[in-house]
Amino acid sequence: MTSDSSRSIQLFLWFGVLLFSLFLLMPILRNVKIAVITSLDTSWIPQLQNYTQFFKIPLCILFIALYRPQHLPKLLGGTLAISLLIILGYFFLINSASTSPETTATPIWLYSSFYVFADLWSPWFGALLFWVFANQTITTDQAKWMYPGWGIFAAIAIFFGQLISLRLGLDIWDNPLGLMLTISATFSAIIFALVFLSLNRIQYLSAQFPAPQASASQFSLNFRIKYLLFIFGIIICYGLCTKIIDLSMKVQLKATYPDPTAYTAFMGQYMQFMSSSNILLFCLTCWWVWVMGWFRSALMVPVIALILGTALFVVHLLGYAPDVLLWYAIAAKVIMFGISWTVFLATKEIAYIPLNSLTKARGKAVIDFLLSREMLTSWIVIGLLVWDVKLLDAPSPYLAFVYLGTVLVWFFCLFKLKHYYNEALSATQS
Repeated sequence: MTSDSSRSIQLFLWFGVLLFSLFLLMPILRNVKIAVITSLDTSWIPQLQNYTQFFKIPLCILFIALYRPQHLPKLLGGTLAISLLIILGYFFLINSASTSPETTATPIWLYSSFYVFADLWSPWFGALLFWVFANQTITTDQAKWMYPGWGIFAAIAIFFGQLISLRLGLDIWDNPLGLMLTISATFSAIIFALVFLSLNRIQYLSAQFPAPQASASQFSLNFRIKYLLFIFGIIICYGLCTKIIDLSMKVQLKATYPDPTAYTAFMGQYMQFMSSSNILLFCLTCWWVWVMGWFRSALMVPVIALILGTALFVVHLLGYAPDVLLWYAIAAKVIMFGISWTVFLATKEIAYIPLNSLTKARGKAVIDFLLSREMLTSWIVIGLLVWDVKLLDAPSPYLAFVYLGTVLVWFFCLFKLKHYYNEALSATQS
């Protein structure tokens, strides 16, 4: 085995450890935030989600102002240390407020701010800092097999995080504070140690064989803006297609299982089906980018979306029973979700790599962190519901045209991005 191959494998493993460490707390924080806000009033959730988006603005500005390629590991490690200390602080504050005899009312501001903090964890660490660090360290050739493969580290982390939440005698609905104590006292130290170790090893390995970086002078401002806009268009099109498929599934689910007990039993089966299907799809698609290359793999996603969406609306028009329609909608959602990491996310992140460091980092901060796919596609779907509220009760033919138009825009953005990507890649390699 050559030294370059050994270094690539080590980079793959240490980045996987870093991703595992950052993702381990995501399901735990998600469960705790649901528990603490449910103890107050679920009507607060939409307002708190707006607060989350508001706090993204100063964080995005702070990242853009502080970002320097050589200082990014310190920024990642520093914000992680601060975040883990904040979790400790929340535990002591909430525990003091709950046990103090002088406290007569629930500290709403404390629980609400924790909800916002937990909501920011995934986009800040998972969507922004990790991938900016990877995109400035990994080459395009390495990314073709590394990026899809990291999905297994994320899946294992989420599995263990869920296991910690639900299997170790910590019932989040009855004892969220006990879970927070476990996070604070045990997992914070373990996670920080793993992140610190992996960052040091990645810096050492990347210093030996640094990835080639383009300079800002190689690309005009107009080139960089168009390049990032086409990436943004692809992200929104993917998000809108998955939202429409999800909406169709919810419509059939409501029609098939109106009884809450039957709905709960079905969701248990659905989660098992989702887990096993994701493993199968990971094995079937993790090699696509490596074998077929960036563009062909990226092209497969809208092709699959077009086939699934067309078949879904045809099945609706043929008037099949609701349970048949439901399982077809579930299959479509599972397939789209299953290829999200191994194909869509991998090709989307690879598209950033040929750009110069500042452009891809700042562009990613705005596109993937500030203007998140989930937020924008939710707004679009809300707009569709305002236009035709009957979409909640039955699929509309208008929705089929919206879906088809979205896929066509997706193809347009992808073919335009291919031209810019090849030009940027040639400039970087030269």
